[in-house]
Amino acid sequence: MLALWRASLGLEALDRTGMAALASRLAPWRRQVTERLRAARKALRGGLDPVPAGEAEGLRQAILAGEIESERIAQAVLEAATPEAAGRETIDPAPAAVAAGLAAAMALAAPPGDDGRRALAALVAAACPRAGDGAIASAMAAFA
Repeated sequence: MLALWRASLGLEALDRTGMAALASRLAPWRRQVTERLRAARKALRGGLDPVPAGEAEGLRQAILAGEIESERIAQAVLEAATPEAAGRETIDPAPAAVAAGLAAAMALAAPPGDDGRRALAALVAAACPRAGDGAIASAMAAFA
């Protein structure tokens, strides 16, 4: 999660335009590599006629490793696109900064429902373990 990583380094949250630019930069990689690996892995879950699950499991695990590596490569591209992160130490970010970054990322998708808002609040709380409930609740205004 780029927004959480940036906040943990004390970097300013990207706005919707910045998030969209990075998503666009990675779109071909995600579409042509990561999503195809994910689809192949899911297709093998439980076997695929005429191959039983036990026979397909080794291949499914190898594809999972490739999928994880494709995500790592995407993260490396994002890190390279963030030169201001070089040499920065991790900090305890402010809930508002975390929420602002997440809100910009979420602006590229459908607005979160109640379950999504609860999940986002849990992410903000996990990223800001010293923040109180009031600070977390206040930060959630970014998703209004």
